[in-house]
Amino acid sequence: MIEIPGYRLLRPLGRGALATVYLALDIAADRVVALKVISAKLLAAKDFSARFLREARIAARLEHPNIVRIHDVGHVGEHHYLSMEYLTGGKLRGAKNTPRSPAFALRAVREIAAALGYVHRLGFVHRDVKTDNVLLRGDGAAVLTDFGIVRADPAATPITLAGTVVGSPQTMSPEQARGETIDSRADLYALGIVLHELLTGHVPYDADDSVTVGLRHIDDPLPQLPDALSRLQPLLDRLLAKQPVERFQTGAEVVAAVAELEQALASAPPLSSTPTWFSNEPNLDLDLAELQQPTLGSLDDLDEATLLDRLPPQRREPKRGRFRGVSSGVLVAVVLALIVGAWLNQDRLRSLLPETELNRLLDQGQIALNEGRISGTQDAALESFRRARDLEQDNEVARNGLAAVAARLLEQGRGALAHNDLTGARHALVMLRDLRGGGAEIDQLARDIASVETGRDDEAQLLEAADAALATGRILGSDGAIAAYRKLER
Repeated sequence: MIEIPGYRLLRPLGRGALATVYLALDIAADRVVALKVISAKLLAAKDFSARFLREARIAARLEHPNIVRIHDVGHVGEHHYLSMEYLTGGKLRGAKNTPRSPAFALRAVREIAAALGYVHRLGFVHRDVKTDNVLLRGDGAAVLTDFGIVRADPAATPITLAGTVVGSPQTMSPEQARGETIDSRADLYALGIVLHELLTGHVPYDADDSVTVGLRHIDDPLPQLPDALSRLQPLLDRLLAKQPVERFQTGAEVVAAVAELEQALASAPPLSSTPTWFSNEPNLDLDLAELQQPTLGSLDDLDEATLLDRLPPQRREPKRGRFRGVSSGVLVAVVLALIVGAWLNQDRLRSLLPETELNRLLDQGQIALNEGRISGTQDAALESFRRARDLEQDNEVARNGLAAVAARLLEQGRGALAHNDLTGARHALVMLRDLRGGGAEIDQLARDIASVETGRDDEAQLLEAADAALATGRILGSDGAIAAYRKLER
């Protein structure tokens, strides 16, 4: 593994043709970061180093809640690097490219549009908006990344190798495919591709070679969503309009249109009477909590009176006569019998559930958590729950399992520190930052570790002074060996 002064590389997070991203510890700041190291072969490009540092520093000045934070930019020898915020929420796309819920897709697109609007107002064009360049924070917020090929004006020279295509063919606007001058509306077209991919699990235009993909962007008709998603079709059509003048003109316009659509869908009746748990079609009855910025989920804004107002009018039930009590009693007895029977036969019932890789990992993680095997092996709780979350980003059991793992690691770190085991405490801290990134309790543990380390340094200096006083015969007095040893004892 390469060495970057000031950073301790922990493990690779991803590798591409032009860069490798590592999970790393920023030693000076004492925080876990994502360290993107640019491939040395880019040095062959003329004036690459100067252009990289200039454009990276531009990206580092961007400040928006839905844009990745860049902490440091630099180069050491042939290694050019970016130190970025480590995002713990995973990928924007669903596991195995399964479609996301309409509520999730709309919220993510709204957040990315807000980030693009901010970038465009500063005069920059991203030029590579795609699902791979959007990650999630731990709270679920969508974060736009990879500003390596932004440019401020048509004359700017992007960082790219000779002969390569700037951007991704699957998300390239028609004007970009024709080689024309592009502006911010090309980013909004790419955002439409992202929306389609989130809703359907695949991009609308694809082929075996980039030229054919570009031609499809230019000539093919607008993609049509399934009938169950027809309410989202006008939004998609305007994002993917072939002519830039027919699209949304700014990110702010997209934000407003998505927010209006979210509110309309939240109050609209269901598309059919088929129960959502019985249908394979996406559910368009959006939860109001999902329309807001990501939180832990609450109904703080809805009081009891508001909730009662939203309930349908109470129907008047016909009188059932004197046997009503008997029927209710029988029903209660049957329900109790079913509950008791299910509890007594829970192991047999569990065996009837379909055995999937996700279920296996969740069970494996829970068993490991109960047995205290927190990390370090493939079947430990951390590894099991993390792999389960990778398969299904929105799985609540996996998220709760990882939260429980974080609590155990925090407990381990505090316990190790209490027993003067600085190595164990530091190990727990690194794993916590890998898992959670940061937080008040994690930051406090880091401060406690630093305080103990500083105290140990003071003890070592005091012992050295006491031994020196003893060796030179200075026994009594304020600077003598006795006073030093007593201070050390205290």
